[in-house]
Amino acid sequence: MRNIETGNFSPRTLEMTSSLEAERRKPLYIMKFGGTSMGGASQITSVVDIVSEHYKEGKSLVVVPSAMSGVTNLLVSVVDGIQKFDIASIDRNLRTIFDKHMTASSEIRLSPDTRNSLQEKLRDLFVGLREDVSHALSNMPVNTEVKDKILSYGERMSTRILEAKCLQEGLQAVVVDAFEIIETDDNFGEARPDFESTKAKTIRRIHPLLKKASCLLLPVL
Repeated sequence: MRNIETGNFSPRTLEMTSSLEAERRKPLYIMKFGGTSMGGASQITSVVDIVSEHYKEGKSLVVVPSAMSGVTNLLVSVVDGIQKFDIASIDRNLRTIFDKHMTASSEIRLSPDTRNSLQEKLRDLFVGLREDVSHALSNMPVNTEVKDKILSYGERMSTRILEAKCLQEGLQAVVVDAFEIIETDDNFGEARPDFESTKAKTIRRIHPLLKKASCLLLPVL
């Protein structure tokens, strides 16, 4: 496994990735991009340029993008607003989050069809976010499981923008929702991964996809 612009990985994570490589007999490169790198349309375009360089070399890539810069803080403020039942604050922060992603989707260079498809996906995610917020308001107090779910929307939205730009540039990119492969304990907020279950799910889910696409996008949750 090769790590490109990435942080620390535990020995168990390295072992898991090595298992994927052994099955595929081809190196797997993991690229991690933080919130600053995902700050807006120009920054996301730069990320795609970096990914594209490695993609054109025939590498298999797993790209792990963070939420757009500032979005996680806004989502934390949404959760704080829920706990205080501050509807005005919640609506203000949700509007800022929505506008930020729609602005990025409009400013990044995409074909009309790709942009329309992206914005439809963003609207669907935003509807889901609003529904989760409404559910939380009706089921006080907010527990850590609900908080974790609300905070996950930042990465899920940014990944869709990255996906659209990758596809626009001719990369065979596929989004894999981390919910599909990562198993943790029930200590929400500070959950620890179940490495054996996650390893099995990762091999079962990602290995077939890498036979069809060379670039997987995995949002950090």
